[in-house]
Amino acid sequence: MIQEQLTLTVSNNELVLIPSRVLVDDKRKFLHYRWHENEYEKVFKQATADKKLDLTNVKTIYFAPKCSIPRDKAKPFLEEKKIKTVRDRDTADIIIAGLDSIDAGLDTKHLYYIKTSDVKPFADGFRIGGNVHNLVARLATYTGKYVIIDRPTITSFYVTNYINPTKNMYGNILHGSSFRSGEYYGDYITTVIDDFLLTSSNLSNVYSQEVFNNLIGDTVIDRDAFESLRTMLTSMDKDNHLVAMTIMAGCNYEKSFVYLALLLEEFGRNHIYNHKYRNTVGFKSLLNWLGYNKYRWDKDAILNVSIEKKLLTQELLDTIKASVLSNSYTGSNNYEVVDVRLTPDMQAKVDKLLNKQNDRFPSGAELLQQEVSL
Repeated sequence: MIQEQLTLTVSNNELVLIPSRVLVDDKRKFLHYRWHENEYEKVFKQATADKKLDLTNVKTIYFAPKCSIPRDKAKPFLEEKKIKTVRDRDTADIIIAGLDSIDAGLDTKHLYYIKTSDVKPFADGFRIGGNVHNLVARLATYTGKYVIIDRPTITSFYVTNYINPTKNMYGNILHGSSFRSGEYYGDYITTVIDDFLLTSSNLSNVYSQEVFNNLIGDTVIDRDAFESLRTMLTSMDKDNHLVAMTIMAGCNYEKSFVYLALLLEEFGRNHIYNHKYRNTVGFKSLLNWLGYNKYRWDKDAILNVSIEKKLLTQELLDTIKASVLSNSYTGSNNYEVVDVRLTPDMQAKVDKLLNKQNDRFPSGAELLQQEVSL
């Protein structure tokens, strides 16, 4: 959520408190980028999930900042549909945005803050520019526990105008002992520049970049195309890598999901990662849609993403299982791996998604157990 926060800074050679907006979590603690804890993205994800895009009556479209759209494909597509792109989102029939677009409206910096109760004692220590009366008036209606410090601006003013600036080994500097409580905190705090995509009431005509990219993607990577792309990416020729990656970036993501995922699992950390085409808008759009992370992209991630995006099919499941089997090795001359099964918890999720009852064909071990029981 967004909370109004006061920031202590300098204006016209005086201390002033100016309003700023920051992201806080449900416990009103400062919210900043942490691994898999981007709570501020939830509103956008919920509003755009499973939202189909119909361009029948659309005349204007706005692409939000940092939107990953392959322009070379989008331009002719929109021209054919006679849809114009606009720079003012308020005039657009629909808005296309991604998670990176949310970050474009945020500013995350390492900022310092003090207790609200420390503001007046701190200001009292200035020979000039303390502006205590106005600060106290500003704090009268403020309920926040902390006040952010505009450290670069405040520090030079503090050194010049404070009665007795505290010192350390680096000379005169603003730090904890400068305040009555002796507490001076530092954290990565996210301030809000543009909250449009953080507010659910604004998202009625907002669609994810993924659904738009699927609309303009016409190529479908099937099993044969998958094998051809594997051959290209296995070669040592970077031109072949470029062709393969271009096809991947230009395909229909949803219909090609399983093979895209398997290609990235096999080649994502080597040939693909080391190719400059990886940083193009088109390919980054694909990676963003998949939620690809080169350090955590394996069969588990592929299955989890397919369930999350509701793209799991029996064919996809069989393909992943076959891939797991093909890479299984016992180290024995007498045994071979002939079956692979999901864990009970995952099997329950899969059955629920595929609307299946317990119709899984029993494994060889289960059949043997049945015979022994008889």
